[in-house]
Amino acid sequence: MKFIKKIIYPHKYNTDVFIKYLKQRGVEIGEHTKFINPVNTYVDEQNASYISIGNKCCITAGVTILAHDWSICVVAEKYGQMLPGQRRTIIGNNVFIGLNSIILSGTVIEDNVVIGAGSVVSGKIEADSVYAGNPARKIMSLEDYFEKCKKRYIPGAKEYAANFVKIYGRVPKTDEMGCYQTMFIDKEMISDNMFADSIYKNAYLGVPKMFDSVQDLIDYKEELF
Repeated sequence: MKFIKKIIYPHKYNTDVFIKYLKQRGVEIGEHTKFINPVNTYVDEQNASYISIGNKCCITAGVTILAHDWSICVVAEKYGQMLPGQRRTIIGNNVFIGLNSIILSGTVIEDNVVIGAGSVVSGKIEADSVYAGNPARKIMSLEDYFEKCKKRYIPGAKEYAANFVKIYGRVPKTDEMGCYQTMFIDKEMISDNMFADSIYKNAYLGVPKMFDSVQDLIDYKEELF
């Protein structure tokens, strides 16, 4: 399957290949940035030199990033003048772009931004913020989003455990708790090979040990944060 994918999508069969190709075309891309599904992602490679993407960005499936607007074809037909106008599109550091979002030409997304799924983004996007919608609007600050994530962390872990019990008929071991396993582990026991993205090891270390066992989590009734 991977071999066939390489033949059909020689520049898009994985994130590393896609990034290398985009850089060759002229897109500026920082370190540790990734495209979750390059095959279903469109980056305006004809105007690649107008696009800049920072460090540690996560660009999900179906995202479109533009640096031009071909609606000028209507102006050209009406007034007899073709007036192309590429615009620089800048995506800062530590930006998440949700499923099927469109980043229009001339957009500037500052650092530490979450773009919700299905958003249509234009203009200047303020740092340390969460945006969503069509057109995208600021929904909350990143700090507010952090507090929201903390409130749903333990309920999310409890549901993960409950689903495991439903499927397998037993309580999971701590190392079967996926992304929640660090809530049961002393921090000196955490290693890079525990994570798909080891660059986030320090962030996992930032979450304190909360329970000695998954059963303790299941039985717990109050929020720890």
